[in-house]
Amino acid sequence: MKSVNISIKFFLFIESFLLSFKSFAKPEEIKRIKAEISALNFKTPPKRIVTLSVTGMEILDVLDVKPVGIIITAAGNIPDYLSPEFQKITVVGKISHPSLERIKELKPELILIDRVYEEQRDVIAKLTKIAPVLNFRPDTYSETLSYLNIFAELLQKQNEAKKYQDKFESKLKEVKLENQKKFKSVLALYVPNNKIWAWTGKSFIANLIAEIGVDYAYKGEGNKDYPDLIELSAENILKINPENIIVFDDPGKNILNFLEKNPIWKNLSAVKNKNVVVVERERGSRSKGPLATLYITENMADFIK
Repeated sequence: MKSVNISIKFFLFIESFLLSFKSFAKPEEIKRIKAEISALNFKTPPKRIVTLSVTGMEILDVLDVKPVGIIITAAGNIPDYLSPEFQKITVVGKISHPSLERIKELKPELILIDRVYEEQRDVIAKLTKIAPVLNFRPDTYSETLSYLNIFAELLQKQNEAKKYQDKFESKLKEVKLENQKKFKSVLALYVPNNKIWAWTGKSFIANLIAEIGVDYAYKGEGNKDYPDLIELSAENILKINPENIIVFDDPGKNILNFLEKNPIWKNLSAVKNKNVVVVERERGSRSKGPLATLYITENMADFIK
């Protein structure tokens, strides 16, 4: 009887949640996750969870759920903005190359993975022999909120989700008011392998920036394989000439030094007006979780001038 009650409450909660937002997660993704969770038929909330996703780590952290296993990120660490307890959790490998042996040793009841990483997709069949697997990745901030509430219901942590949601919505409202009369444009960049890439209007960061009420400067299409990203030359950036630039950087790389060596860089309006801000990529763009969403929102006043 308890499992039936959980299932009924789960669907009622999700339906009411979706009606509360203007923009929703992809209906087919929500439908898929709901169906997969329902099919798992957990009689009680799963306690032993392994997450191979940074977004998954953030969601569990916000919900005050301690997983039994996590991964280190592409930057080679456990994100230091997570609760201190996460630094003590068993590491089961890198985000792109998790160890099946370590995961199996932890006897998980549920495994969360990122649907984007090809290496993780390649091991799904093997992971499903260890425990049920849920794969997900939000593309917009509203999808992040949807997934947060889906897992809150599964894990019976609705109070924690509501606490976060109240804080986020309050901050979002405040930042929107601050930006109403700024009419500023912004472009977000990062530099892997000495090539400049920008996020497109279809990206997570652009979606959140637009919701805040700031114009996202890049209006074109993205890369054919990664529609949320596009490689740009310094000349391309000068043509766009955004009023603000956000540079996402990894520890120790100092991407700004690389950009400043390009003679075109100093001609950008954002550079001339000192409206270039460097943000840690780990939290600012690599993750698309609730903590990243809140971090970007809370700091938008410093990003946009």
